[in-house]
Amino acid sequence: SSAADLHEVGVAARIMHAAPPKDQDGPLQLMVQAIQRFEIVEMRSSAPSPVEGQPSSDAPPVFYARVEYWHEAEFETNEELKAYSVAVVDSIKELVNLNPLYKEGLSLLIDQIDVHNPGALADFAASMTTASGEELQEILAMRSVRRRIEQVLILLKREIEISRLKTQISQRIEERMSKQQREFFLNQQLKEIKEELGLSKGEAQTEVD
Repeated sequence: SSAADLHEVGVAARIMHAAPPKDQDGPLQLMVQAIQRFEIVEMRSSAPSPVEGQPSSDAPPVFYARVEYWHEAEFETNEELKAYSVAVVDSIKELVNLNPLYKEGLSLLIDQIDVHNPGALADFAASMTTASGEELQEILAMRSVRRRIEQVLILLKREIEISRLKTQISQRIEERMSKQQREFFLNQQLKEIKEELGLSKGEAQTEVD
């Protein structure tokens, strides 16, 4: 890996929950909260001290960065952000009603997230979506809290539409399966009735009987 593999904007984060791997080779799943964003001002790398029995050329480089932290101000008096925050909370509630799988993660973090902090709320809401890594990184790199929470609201609305569509598809499949099952049982019953009446044999054999 090289410095080019790292994004210009990162976060100092706090681990909220750690889930052990489901199997020996499985990944460790961490749930973290972004505490403070920073921008990389300067990056350099140096090779670590050689490990005994290991060629120094094979050792991965160690990266060092000089960063500038972004200090977000308080927004209690910003009515526009309050309105965005309410819209995000309402969208989260709607999403949980459509997809109960989100309820576990929501109950785990809702007591630890300050929902009155628009920045923290936006980060939390973004994590509930199935947005791509590029989309989430784009939100993480937004310095403006208003732009960030606005973009998160768009992702939430998209997630709600996806959940609704998934529900409709599941209902159609269940109805189709139920119809096929009913037809199968009716055909089985009809077959037994025909056998009882002697109608399941060939016409010639039926006449002989």
